[in-house]
Amino acid sequence: MRDEPEAALEPAQKVQIKISIATQLLARSATAVTSSILFASVSGTMLHFNADNRLVVLWVFSVIVSGCLAIFYLIVAKRHPFNAQNIDKYLFFNTFNALCAGLAWGIGMVVLSDLESKQSIAITFLIVSCFGAAAIISHGAYPRSYAAAAVPALLMYSGNLLFFAPSPQNLLGFVSILLLVAYFLIASNMHRNLVATLILRQQQKMMMRELRTQRDAIRRANENKTRFLATTSHDFAQPLHTMGNYISALRNTLTEPQQHELLQKLEASWRSMGNLLDGLLDISRLEAGAIVQNRQPVDLTSLVQNIVEEYSASANQKHIELRTQLDRQTAHTDINLFSRIARNILSNAIKFTPRGGVITVTVQGRDNHIVFKVADTGIGIPESRQSDIFEEYLQLGNHHRERHKGLGLGLSIVGRLCELLDIKIELKSEEGKGACFTLLVPKSEEIATTPSPWEPHAALRLAVLVIDDEREIRDSMSVLLSDWGCEVFSARSGEDALELINALDIHPEIVILDMRLKGGETGVDVLIRIRALLETDIPAIFVTGNIDDNGTVPRPSGTKLLTKPVDASTMHRELRLLARSSTAMAASIGEPYREDA
Repeated sequence: MRDEPEAALEPAQKVQIKISIATQLLARSATAVTSSILFASVSGTMLHFNADNRLVVLWVFSVIVSGCLAIFYLIVAKRHPFNAQNIDKYLFFNTFNALCAGLAWGIGMVVLSDLESKQSIAITFLIVSCFGAAAIISHGAYPRSYAAAAVPALLMYSGNLLFFAPSPQNLLGFVSILLLVAYFLIASNMHRNLVATLILRQQQKMMMRELRTQRDAIRRANENKTRFLATTSHDFAQPLHTMGNYISALRNTLTEPQQHELLQKLEASWRSMGNLLDGLLDISRLEAGAIVQNRQPVDLTSLVQNIVEEYSASANQKHIELRTQLDRQTAHTDINLFSRIARNILSNAIKFTPRGGVITVTVQGRDNHIVFKVADTGIGIPESRQSDIFEEYLQLGNHHRERHKGLGLGLSIVGRLCELLDIKIELKSEEGKGACFTLLVPKSEEIATTPSPWEPHAALRLAVLVIDDEREIRDSMSVLLSDWGCEVFSARSGEDALELINALDIHPEIVILDMRLKGGETGVDVLIRIRALLETDIPAIFVTGNIDDNGTVPRPSGTKLLTKPVDASTMHRELRLLARSSTAMAASIGEPYREDA
């Protein structure tokens, strides 16, 4: 019998199904042989009352011999596993073995039946019926083998009864034929179910292989995208960092209002490029797992107030009123990552609030959380699209891809950072009536220290050593730092920096150095060597354009890591804070630099 599902299979699939069937037959062989021999022994004991004992012994011996053929089948199969070349031979041998067993039982029951004895006919009928049923278990998986076992046994026995047994005992011959048909239908159904199961397993394996292939392809594509973003961001960060330094240094050299106006436009363009790059960098860091959180007590009120003041100029340009309701609250969070969240939400509100609108920023305590809320009177978000706004590169109100509105990464970054910091974010919005983002920030039991006010144009007057393998960056940093009243020394490598220190007998107060230098040299190694030479833990600022450096590279104490491009105001603030954190340098803040300091 040829089953339709099996006929539709590819040749390789048919071979695999044959191997699976042969494996099942092989697994049942030992139990089938043992059961057959035991059943033959019990049957022989029952038959010896009505049959010649010598014939009974000879029959039991023939059953044992047919069983030995199956044992030989087991031994050969273990030494020579199934494959496409030998599977048909194994199945043929299994069918031959089943035929030998069927002939042994069929001939035995014909020879050992006493047709004149109702008891003998009853016993042999019971035995041959049980053999037909038992053969389903041992050979039902392969209908050809089952037919080879059951057909000879039951047909020979039923023919013997039909032609030679007296009436009505001869009617058991018809019953035997009916049993054979029923048994064969059961075996065929068992085979169909087995083949269907095996086909399903093959399909599942194929699907799993395809899924793994697609998963690997997606993973490679994602890794390639991440590497591309990291490399591109790094390459863009270098010139942007240099440009920012020159823009800041240029401001104090201009005298005409028209020059300042042009510089403001240039700086706005530079900041726009920097914001786009920041978004790409944040996504790259998040996907690369390079962002490491550092939770601590944070004066959330002061932090939010500073951020609001930072964006007040942008709001004023659009005549947007910025309102605040800030209670004194201390959060347990990462100050830098939360600042990024708050800036993205506030920046997004300003972008999509029309002129003359209102934005309200709220900080309030609630049980074990702090409620940070930004509500605007902007264009709002349709309810059907509110679940989409945290997707990457999606902007509902920027169908024409206006550059000043960014890449659509802000809220995607917000969602990921909130998940990283265990901050629950909620959105309520109605199209045309504004939006309200609510963040539940974990509250801290400790009190945060309030940062000292920052004077953006205060003179620093520090001795600063700049180490970077890019000449443009060294030059721009020298111009910028000199404009802040600093004495600047620059070097392109660690060796050059050590030679400079020895040659000029200088003692820099702060070191600004690139995290990755040419020749495999790292900023951490260079700083360690400088500190060892001067026998002082000089504060340092590491600057990097590589996302892998952010939070994953161990840094010495008394250091800060900034990512290119670094805003001049950020560099000024970090220099001031880092210098103040060192007691040895605290006295030098506000004093002229002395070479013998």
